[in-house]
Formats: sequence, structure tokens, C-alpha cells
Amino acid sequence: MKYRFKFLLNANDLYWSSLYYSYFSVKGFFSILFSLFFIIFLITTNVLGYFNSFTNLYKLVIIISSLLFIIIQPLLILVKVYRKIKLKPYTEVEFIFNDNEFTIINSENKNSFPYDVIFKVKMYKRMIIVFYDMINGQIFPNRIFDNNKIEFYNFLLGKIKK
Repeated sequence: MKYRFKFLLNANDLYWSSLYYSYFSVKGFFSILFSLFFIIFLITTNVLGYFNSFTNLYKLVIIISSLLFIIIQPLLILVKVYRKIKLKPYTEVEFIFNDNEFTIINSENKNSFPYDVIFKVKMYKRMIIVFYDMINGQIFPNRIFDNNKIEFYNFLLGKIKK
């Protein structure tokens, strides 16, 4: 079986991968839980009438804490992604997956690798990420697949489990 993809990563791809990295972990779970706690606290104190008795600084801390991980952090991630793209634009890359190896071709070089360099493969709603270690990986956004995303994912899983 052979798969061939040629694409350029854009800001949207990097944004969603950063969100997955930030929120699909224990840290992400607790950050959302933290924000939800403060939202519930804010609503409860407002309904019971205690909110008006708080000082302005305390009100500000409660509001910022409730918005920190569900509004502010995603906006900061978006700004970071656009800065990253502006400082170092991505170039088009081609990936060829054969039965024995995969090849990466960009404007500077062409390298082939055995499948045992792949640490793990994760499929998300908007992309597949092929990890080479715990942190570094390659994003394959949904827009490059012609209704064969699950087939490609299963192909990679079969190659790295051998």
C-alpha cells in the first residue's frame, strides 16, 4: 500500500494541534476544571448576592480566573501561532508512505526512514499526528485526506506495532 501527501501547514493546523496538546492531557483537564470552578463560584456568589460585597480587586481576580483557561489561553495560543508562522514560514513538504519505509521530501533534502522511528500515532477530529518522540511530531490535517483518514491511520498503526 502506498500513500502520498504533499501539503503546506497553515496557522489553523498549528492552532488546533496546540489546542489538542494543551487540553488533551491531565494539565488540560485540571485547567478546565479550574475555570469551571471559578465560573460556578462567580454564578453562585452573584445569585446569592455576595458578589457585590467583594472588593473590586477580588471581583477582577474571580473574573480573570474564570476566563483564564477557556478564553484567554486559546487566544494567547492563536497569537503565538501567528507569530511563529510570521517569523518562520513553513515550506511545502511531501510524504510518501510505502510498505517498508516512509520518505520526507522538502525543498532542501529527501530522507527515508523505517517505521520504527515512529513513537506513536494519534488521531484527532481535525488531524492525525505522527510522533517521533514524546513531543516532536508531524501534523497531517484532514484537508489532505480523500476520505482515507481512518485507512491511513490503521496503516500506520499496523506498521508501528510490528
